Amino acid sequence: MLWATVAALVVLLLAAASWAWAGISRRRALSDLALRDDLTGQPNRRAVTRYAMAQFAQAQKQGTPLTLALIDIDHFKRVNDLRGHAGGDAVLRALAAASQAVLRTEDMLGRWGGEEWLLVLPRLQVDELPAVFARLRKQFALTPAEGIEGPHGVSFSMGGAEVGRDTPTLDALIAVCDARLYRAKTGGRDRLCHGDGAADDSAPTAGTATVVTD
Repeated sequence: MLWATVAALVVLLLAAASWAWAGISRRRALSDLALRDDLTGQPNRRAVTRYAMAQFAQAQKQGTPLTLALIDIDHFKRVNDLRGHAGGDAVLRALAAASQAVLRTEDMLGRWGGEEWLLVLPRLQVDELPAVFARLRKQFALTPAEGIEGPHGVSFSMGGAEVGRDTPTLDALIAVCDARLYRAKTGGRDRLCHGDGAADDSAPTAGTATVVTD
């Protein structure tokens, strides 16, 4: 009788532990979904902002480099007009896939909103950003977009900046990236702007990707 009672208690304990673990797993899954962009599977704005804030604090405390970049897909409205929203969605997923192929483990590309993305690059100086831009640009051009036959022919523009001792907040750093992204787009698109002067703009080599034009 005693052994039967002990066995029953063990079964009950195992069942309770299994139920508790299942609950924890469900909560973790829901938490992960809350930080993921439904369309691309990339971190959403909340997740990438949280990561950027942590890296910003670490860079300021330890004096290590940190570069951020805003990315905007060029002529995205035209992509939707020509290929439908399904085509636009496929292009967004293609950029997400390209990033996974070329970025480091500690880098994070999160969907900032619409066709805009925030790229967080810990321990990277801004003068190294052109190499990142070139790799991502090349990979994006080569990554197929589902439902679009052949190369999708879409490009992106990028504006980047590095945290400095006089950078007061993460928002201030992102604002610099945003201003440089605007310069990249008004300067012809399909390019990177990562400095204050026109000489710091990095325009790609012609012929490696097709740019969708108005």
